[in-house]
Amino acid sequence: SRYLLGNGSGVATWSELSLGDFALMSAIAYEPPENVSDTLAHFFPGWWVHKHHPANDSAAEKGWTTFYEFVDPQNTTSVIAIRGTASNLDKLDDVSLWLPSVLLQVFDAIGFFTTLGPLAQAVGFWTSLLQTTKSSEAFEDLLKYARRRTRKNPAIRFYFTGHSLGGGVAKFVAGHVKRPAITFMAPGVARAIYFDSDAGDLLRNVTPALHFLTEHAVTVQPKNDIISRIDEQVGSVIETSCSEDWLTCHEMWPALICPLFLECGSMRRPGAPGILLPRGQCGDKYKDFKELQCKEDHSR
Repeated sequence: SRYLLGNGSGVATWSELSLGDFALMSAIAYEPPENVSDTLAHFFPGWWVHKHHPANDSAAEKGWTTFYEFVDPQNTTSVIAIRGTASNLDKLDDVSLWLPSVLLQVFDAIGFFTTLGPLAQAVGFWTSLLQTTKSSEAFEDLLKYARRRTRKNPAIRFYFTGHSLGGGVAKFVAGHVKRPAITFMAPGVARAIYFDSDAGDLLRNVTPALHFLTEHAVTVQPKNDIISRIDEQVGSVIETSCSEDWLTCHEMWPALICPLFLECGSMRRPGAPGILLPRGQCGDKYKDFKELQCKEDHSR
């Protein structure tokens, strides 16, 4: 898959991002904050960090979500990368957003038809009693920021990306601001997005968001990964092979980034910067790799 940068004119060092590029940006969001700028520059020369928002960055804002905004050298393209589960606060985020969906899947598995039925309403009610805040408050700061940035900068091309919980939140927010989401091992949102909505919000925001994601959301789903099979996926699902255990098949580097670049090279056109993979992340079978640079057009 190819995703255009800026106006797609090709005047930049490169004019598009690949699936591998978004995977790298999702992985960069896990780096220690002091390493993020250097790691971004390593893989994406000239790109810079426009925004770093740690969880609970300000008492005046609501939200448990850590995210970065990466901007290209021409300031025409922005990628907002949301970090996945990396702390106890993130685990609370997981429970808050997807507990109702998990329970409904369990009921479905034992033979109950739960879609839009009384049981679904009951599950939503009882799980809400366990939550101290509405689940949408887990990413309220991100949603406000994304709305403000996209409205003030209509000429910038925005994308959302993330791994695991970060990918799920990326789809929530991308649907509301009508921008593409490219995610990895992320839970679905077809059910979860309803549980924090009243009737008016369903008609005004949620239903249009789901319709948009149907055409503009991508989830990469390795075999044996469990998290991306929570809830129902909306949009395109790209299935990849993974013969390891379910924990390994949920990890970005061994289950996705390393085999993806091994198979496809950098996925960047000739003339674009190549990619140096970190050997420590990819294991012995990548030890002889130096710079990965595509020598052919992989756009077809």
